[in-house]
Amino acid sequence: MTGDAEPPQRAPHSADQAAMMVPAELAAVKEPNVAVVLMHDAEGMTLSTDALRTVIHGLRDKGYEFGVIS
Repeated sequence: MTGDAEPPQRAPHSADQAAMMVPAELAAVKEPNVAVVLMHDAEGMTLSTDALRTVIHGLRDKGYEFGVIS
């Protein structure tokens, strides 16, 4: 959802751009009460980890809560 696995022509070029992709994706979801946000943290993929704080704060501001899926 942060675009870190997108092809280069669609991939974000900054953590801020990556963070902005999450609310845009959630707006397209028909059941926005539950969301799973997939982010990659593989070697060389820093956009997700750099955007994570912004994503968390933005989603909390919209009323989302965080938990563990087991």
